[in-house]
Amino acid sequence: MNSLHHTRARRGETLVETLAAILVVSLTSVFLLTSVMAAQRVNRQAGEGDEQLRLEQDVVERRSDGKQSTVQIGGGSYPVIRYGEGKALQGYVLQSEEGAG
Repeated sequence: MNSLHHTRARRGETLVETLAAILVVSLTSVFLLTSVMAAQRVNRQAGEGDEQLRLEQDVVERRSDGKQSTVQIGGGSYPVIRYGEGKALQGYVLQSEEGAG
């Protein structure tokens, strides 16, 4: 009886244990691949959004129909030329003290 117990201890892994390990590795790989693909999609969308914002800023900054305005920042008041109206993207260009007077 002692030799039977000794033989079982030396047998190694069973087929079920091997299949379970393969399943765990496979599931981990699938989850990792899915998260990498999702991160790439989010990164691409963010890049496209950044590019669109840059293009809109270029359009706003090239406009010549700016209006004189004032911006309040931290208790200070600064003269600016404002481009854009309403909910559209707006751009501000700080007027120099020499040009404002």
